[in-house]
Amino acid sequence: ITQLQETPFSLPVDEHSIIGWTAVNRLTRIADNVTTDPHYLANPLLLETRSEMALPLITRDRVLGVLDVQSRRESAFQEEDAAFLQIVAHPLAINIDNSLLFGQTEATLQEMRALYQYNTSLITSLDVGEIYRRAARALAVETGSCRCIILVWQPGQNCLITQIGFE
Repeated sequence: ITQLQETPFSLPVDEHSIIGWTAVNRLTRIADNVTTDPHYLANPLLLETRSEMALPLITRDRVLGVLDVQSRRESAFQEEDAAFLQIVAHPLAINIDNSLLFGQTEATLQEMRALYQYNTSLITSLDVGEIYRRAARALAVETGSCRCIILVWQPGQNCLITQIGFE
């Protein structure tokens, strides 16, 4: 198991594996004998697998992943096992979704804070040159850039003219 945990493993979401089939079809799948299941995809790190059960992790009508359990015995899983694991899988999916939502909310909050600070620094000056300087500095710092240049359109000359550069 340690090698499996250390080795990155990914599967396409298609019907070429039990896990992929489960994600595509959004249904639990039990393979009593994986060697006879047309969707079984052998993993060289799990050669002793004889039976497998996969359950979709679904919340808000989205598949977030698949809960996959395997056994060294054939016919190790029954419908009762699937019913029990579905009870476990549902709150797991909800918690994963909540964690993802929290991360998105945190990122949005950071963006809003940056925008608020940016706007606050701009509206506290009436000097156009100072507004350009503050904007260039804030944009370079916020984006992690080494340089920010603000150019302004000059309609009469049909060109852009540099107003400020920040390094």
